[in-house]
Amino acid sequence: MADYVPALKAKMGDWDYYVTVMKLGKVSRECRLAEEIHANQHLDELIQREIQDRVQKEMVPYLLNAPQRFYGALVVAVYGGEPVFSHVKVDEHHLIDDKEDRSSYGFGLLRFDGSQIYYALDGQHRLKSIQEALRQNPELGKEEITVIILKHENTKEGLERTRRLFSTLNRRAKPTSSGMNIAIDEDDAVAILSRRLIKENDTLKILVLGNLGSKQISPKKVHDPYIATLPTFYETNEVLLKAYNGGLEIDAKFKQFRPSDEELDNFYQKMSKRILLSKTIVGWVEALRNPRYKSISTLKIKH
Repeated sequence: MADYVPALKAKMGDWDYYVTVMKLGKVSRECRLAEEIHANQHLDELIQREIQDRVQKEMVPYLLNAPQRFYGALVVAVYGGEPVFSHVKVDEHHLIDDKEDRSSYGFGLLRFDGSQIYYALDGQHRLKSIQEALRQNPELGKEEITVIILKHENTKEGLERTRRLFSTLNRRAKPTSSGMNIAIDEDDAVAILSRRLIKENDTLKILVLGNLGSKQISPKKVHDPYIATLPTFYETNEVLLKAYNGGLEIDAKFKQFRPSDEELDNFYQKMSKRILLSKTIVGWVEALRNPRYKSISTLKIKH
C-alpha cells in the first residue's frame, strides 16, 4: 500500500534530503536500529553505535515525566520503497508576491510503495528511548518529531557512503563543555545552586572562575585571584548537597528533574552558610585583604 509523506525537499553537498514530521508511534514502528536490519555484524555493516545505559536511566524517564520534553530531529536513511517526490504548487496568497515558479519552494509529497525501511543515522538513542517509552505509555505515540530522510542504496558503495555520513554526524559532533552545561542547565539542582551561589555572594564571585572553557586554575597571574573553576565548584557543591539533612542521593535521576523552588531555597540556605563559614574560604578572603598579598600562587592557606 502506498505511503505518502508531506515533506520539504532540500540539498546539501551531494545529498538530496527531505524534512518531514512523523508521529512518535509511526517512528517507533517503522524506524529501526542498524543491527535489526543487518543480521551479519560484519565491520563493513556496523553503522550503528551501541545503545548506552542512559537510554533507560535518563532518556525514557525524561519522555515519560517531563512536560517540556522535546527532541531534535532524527536523521534517518531509507532504502527500498521506490521513493518519488512530487512538488505541490503554492496557491495565490497575499504574502507571496514573487513571480517565480512556486514549485521551487520545495513543498511536496514523498511517495513510497510501502516496502521502505527506515533506520537511524543520527538519533539512535532518541529512537530507542521513544520505542521504550511508548511501551510504557502508548499515548505518547500521538506526539510528533521532525525527521530528516535521506535515500540509501543497499549496495557496498551505498553502505560505505551511509556509514561515512553516520560517522560524520556522530564522531564529529562536539559535545558542550562541562562549564557550559553547568551554566545553562535548568533541571540539575547542583548546577542551579552553583550559579546562584556565585551570583548572590560577592565573596564567591572573586574566588570562582566563571570562564566556561577553563578546566583548571593557572598557577600564573592570568587567573588571579580565583581559586576554583566552575566545574570544580560544581563538584564541591555536589558533595555538600549529598550531606543535606542526613544525606541525599545525587544520581542521574535527581539531576534530570528540577526540584521545587522551595526545595531549592532550602538547599541554597544550608549550602551558602556552610561554604561561606568554612575555614578555607575565610582564610582565602583574609589573605586577599592582606596588604602584602601579591598573587594566589604566593599564598599558603591552612585548610
